[in-house]
Amino acid sequence: MTTTYKGWYLLDHHKNRTRPEGGVAGDPRTKPWYASRRTCQHGYNRPHLIVIHTPETIEDFTPPYDEAERVAKYGAQTTLASWHDTIDADSIIPMLPPTYTAWHVRGFNRCAIGMEIGAKATSWKRAPAAWVKGVVENAAYRAAQHAATFDIPARLLFTPGKRYSSAINPTGVGFVSHHALDPGRRTDPGFDFPWDKFIARVRAHLDGKGGDDVALEKVSKPDWLAWSEVDKLVNAGILTKRPEKEPLVKWEMIALLARTWGRVEARTAGGNGVDTVARKAIERIRQVLKSV
Repeated sequence: MTTTYKGWYLLDHHKNRTRPEGGVAGDPRTKPWYASRRTCQHGYNRPHLIVIHTPETIEDFTPPYDEAERVAKYGAQTTLASWHDTIDADSIIPMLPPTYTAWHVRGFNRCAIGMEIGAKATSWKRAPAAWVKGVVENAAYRAAQHAATFDIPARLLFTPGKRYSSAINPTGVGFVSHHALDPGRRTDPGFDFPWDKFIARVRAHLDGKGGDDVALEKVSKPDWLAWSEVDKLVNAGILTKRPEKEPLVKWEMIALLARTWGRVEARTAGGNGVDTVARKAIERIRQVLKSV
């Protein structure tokens, strides 16, 4: 059974979550991400790549699996990198909103959503079949949510199993390995990663044939989001009306809006004036909501 963390792990737990953004990797005074996205070098103002990573952690092939939890805890302590999701065979941990720029792939951070699978690049041939199946299913489930939100098709922009000598320059929209974008330093998620099965499952979710999963099905408000939070957004004119049944990813965006709006209210009540950064973040999220 898969469990999904309710919230954004780095926003809840990162040691520098209350500090400014905009530093450099390793800076102990800042947080290692940006709460926005600028137009990337390929001309997109939204994510157009989904990058699959492995963090080269200690493997855990015996359930209950804890690789995702360990990788998430590491992510909450490091100032060197960040990413959007952490996955293992029984867990999905959203780390940052996909509208944020995470630091996970040299030269392509503005372009990409980064997904870390708790494993090593060399795990795939020796891993038990049940573990591989669980990892592929959970990664595909979460990737399909991102793909549906940002209109990213279930296709590869590189040739899997091939060792690259120089980085590819993907101007298209789709999926890519970390190695293909940074071959001089990275091999993840490994040359034996089951891309065919992964892409097939992403495509199945996007086509509404994902089996028992409801990754893209419209659902009622989740318990972890209060109606009082939603109503504040409606009263402020940020949402035009109370949502009814929506895709889960849209509820996640509404929850992020509620948190950001709470920040605006707190600063205004404290006499600090309007938080222009938060207001800009709200506007960006509203634009994403329109596309979901």
